[in-house]
Amino acid sequence: MKPIVYQQTAAEATTILKNLMANNLNSKLIFEDQGFLHFEVTTKTGKFTDDVVFQLDDHNKLIHFRSASRVGYSDLGANRRRMKRVTKWFASF
Repeated sequence: MKPIVYQQTAAEATTILKNLMANNLNSKLIFEDQGFLHFEVTTKTGKFTDDVVFQLDDHNKLIHFRSASRVGYSDLGANRRRMKRVTKWFASF
């Protein structure tokens, strides 16, 4: 998937991401450092823990991201669907 494009400041984009993840997904912020965010997301079915990371590139106004399952061979498209939702939600700001 392509990175998320943002027009806000990096601090504003970070706040938006944190709010989106906290309010819309069963997630917990694990680590944050200068434009890097790492979340753990617990799936509703199976209660699996996935890792979601965001890296803000303020020079190019892009948010690079990765969503990955910790265990198993297939997530049946859950990570892609999650990131499509996050991208769509972010675009509404």
